[in-house]
Amino acid sequence: MAVGRTPLTEGIGLENIDGVELERGYVKVDGHMRTGAQHLYAIGDIVPGFALAHVAAHESMVAVETMAGHDPDPVDMSLMPRVTFCRPQIASVGMTEAEAREAGREVKTGSFPFRALGKATIVGEVDGFAKLVADAESGLLLGAHLIGPHAGDLLAEPTLARLVQGTAAEIGMSVHAHPTLTEVLAEAAWAVDGAAIHV
Repeated sequence: MAVGRTPLTEGIGLENIDGVELERGYVKVDGHMRTGAQHLYAIGDIVPGFALAHVAAHESMVAVETMAGHDPDPVDMSLMPRVTFCRPQIASVGMTEAEAREAGREVKTGSFPFRALGKATIVGEVDGFAKLVADAESGLLLGAHLIGPHAGDLLAEPTLARLVQGTAAEIGMSVHAHPTLTEVLAEAAWAVDGAAIHV
């Protein structure tokens, strides 16, 4: 059962520091994890965003690079991978189809079932699918969603595609070894344009 998390910021003195703002217990920060107080940064479960270890690690790197006088890209929650380690695993990055439409985007989607993959049969886990959400005009990958075996591992490819502003078609053009579970991404990418091969 997952009931969520709340920040543990009450009673530790943050309310007495000039420039530090709290909202529902969370410390407000900018994209470089700076609070409103000079030289005070905050990361992890006490700031808004995804309460995930890898997100906090990324936030810490951005904060430290900023402290060191470098100019890192700000933290962008739309690029953060999210994984639920249940069986089958659930993983996503970026927007859902509904979120993209609510944001005014025209979208096209493609999905493909693990059941159609030889590797899924080999590992004995055939339940689930991959779904890609792309901008209808440019093909830009807006989101990726997987339910199935090793979904958390498979999410790396669409997460990179989101970072480099890649398209669903580019995922499809990348050759995926056979038999592997990664083929679910290639097929879902081809399905965005109605061209999935192994259905």
